[in-house]
Amino acid sequence: MMQKRGSGKSAFWHRRPAFKRVLTLLLAVCMSCTWLFWSFAAVSLGDVDNDGASTAVDARLALRASVGLEFFANGSLAFLRADANGDGTIGADDARTILRASVGLVPFWYEFHENAEVWESYTNKAVLKAYYQQTQRLAAKGGKGTVRYMNQWDECGSLAGLSVVRLFDLDRDGTPELYCAYSDSASAFYSNRQAVYAYAGGTGIKQLYDGEMSNNGTDYSPYVWFGEYGSEPLFFGGTGFSLRAYAYRDGALKLVGTRDLDWDNGKMTDTGVMRDFDKIGTTLRIGIYTYDHPGVAYSMVMAQTDAILRLLRNA
Repeated sequence: MMQKRGSGKSAFWHRRPAFKRVLTLLLAVCMSCTWLFWSFAAVSLGDVDNDGASTAVDARLALRASVGLEFFANGSLAFLRADANGDGTIGADDARTILRASVGLVPFWYEFHENAEVWESYTNKAVLKAYYQQTQRLAAKGGKGTVRYMNQWDECGSLAGLSVVRLFDLDRDGTPELYCAYSDSASAFYSNRQAVYAYAGGTGIKQLYDGEMSNNGTDYSPYVWFGEYGSEPLFFGGTGFSLRAYAYRDGALKLVGTRDLDWDNGKMTDTGVMRDFDKIGTTLRIGIYTYDHPGVAYSMVMAQTDAILRLLRNA
């Protein structure tokens, strides 16, 4: 029995005493594995309780939801995180995946502080509609977001099409800016461009940034990073061995720091805020690195994109 989107609690638990014993045993195994927990210094796969890590506790929550003992609202972040395989239901297989992730058996690096819920109460429909029209233009150019694998063993992969759509208030004025990772053509195998837009009134938008996506076609593709230095939000662009930090000032993205790596000589040169790299905080970073079913990690990225697109579309 699995919790499905829109379903309520089930009486299955009360009718199956034998299942209780099996579930109790499985939970005991889950808890005994916590000593193996490997922290990735990032919000990991299946962080159902949103405490910053994926643990056996999250696996237990997913397992309880699979038999109706927990209920997560349809489309909520808790539901999306518990639905580890992205099939639209919460089942025992999701609990198993989360448990394996908590002990390093589904290793990947994916740090995110997602913001779909933050903007659910945003009421300026003109802004949301203008942004939705732009996302559709990008989707028409390079296709909707999808997961594409790069080898026959599914050890690494990439996202293609309009794969990452997020809202960020880069100048803290209460109106979000729009971020999109997209493909510039239908034949592109991965999301090879990223862009940032601001609302310009009416149905208009202003392009603040459009550039090549870093780490194109690798198992870190796409690489997306938003952060902050002090109290100022930052967006990071650049490609390859060059990283560029931008701040939104006076209606434009201003270059405030650079990091360049001379790979042949092993030298790194920083300017501006990048000299204080350790003081830069992260608000969103997507850079998946995994050797075990990367589609699970990518499905979490796509689930957040879908949540933002629903918000824009329903305005």
